[in-house]
Amino acid sequence: MPEGFTIYTKGFGFEGNVFVLTSPFTYSSADGFARKIKEFNLGVFVGEETGSVSPRYGDNVNMVLPNSKISVGISTMYMPSDEKIGGVLPDYEVRPRPEDLLTGEDRVLNFVLEELVGSS
Repeated sequence: MPEGFTIYTKGFGFEGNVFVLTSPFTYSSADGFARKIKEFNLGVFVGEETGSVSPRYGDNVNMVLPNSKISVGISTMYMPSDEKIGGVLPDYEVRPRPEDLLTGEDRVLNFVLEELVGSS
């Protein structure tokens, strides 16, 4: 946990295990959310590396340039990361198979339910 931060959990809602399912399609705000869960050690990650890279910029503010009247978005926040350039890595790597699309199997969710929840 970063220095100077305290997370109060007792009596403030959910106190069970948190499992975060990720894939290369987890990017942008979802990736930022995943990074904070990872940074504060608030959950177990299952699936594949997220799709966004780090460090990155965010919290865009839209404005209209005064002379040209062109609308632009400007990042107002730099989000550094202790991780190497790349996405958030899972604690348990589980990759879907192409045939899962045909069968409707959710291999990542099944892993959580059978291997992590079922074993506790």
